Amino acid sequence: MNALAPVFRHFSLPLCSQVQEHSSCRQVCRLRPALNLAQAIRFFGIFVLCSVLLACGEEHRGPLKPNLETIQTEIFDVACVECHNSSYAAGNLDLSNMQSSYAGLVGKRTNNSVAFENGWMRVKPGKPNLSFLLRKIRLPGVGEGSPMPPGNEELTDECVDLISTWIEQMATQEGAP
Repeated sequence: MNALAPVFRHFSLPLCSQVQEHSSCRQVCRLRPALNLAQAIRFFGIFVLCSVLLACGEEHRGPLKPNLETIQTEIFDVACVECHNSSYAAGNLDLSNMQSSYAGLVGKRTNNSVAFENGWMRVKPGKPNLSFLLRKIRLPGVGEGSPMPPGNEELTDECVDLISTWIEQMATQEGAP
């Protein structure tokens, strides 16, 4: 990740015409912060400069693949590891690498008492509607804790759909990543 990458996290707009034609991780899986008009104007100059210097010269990837590698690098590494890492592991969940993410999520019961009583798993292969990970990202119910990621940021619909598709497709896949 280059030094200017944190600037791009504040925008969900395509950086150039090539990005509009080819879905890029940089645009699909961005956190959507609550920006006010003054913040948007302040970052506009940086955005224009960086998009001209960096974005159109990059090699663009195709659509995102709904697999753990993509979810790890484009979502967990960007939005989750600050709290869910090997040193801290909020909620007893380490998302700092693919192996620990898989081990801590797939087929594991949650330690949230309400979700545990309802029989939810952190990730139930083939059943996104019974996976607590999606519940926490979308909007947890009463007693299910705070929405993730915390604060004024939320994952884009494309990111949530990517995670949901990954969970759904796990029913036909075997083994760890």
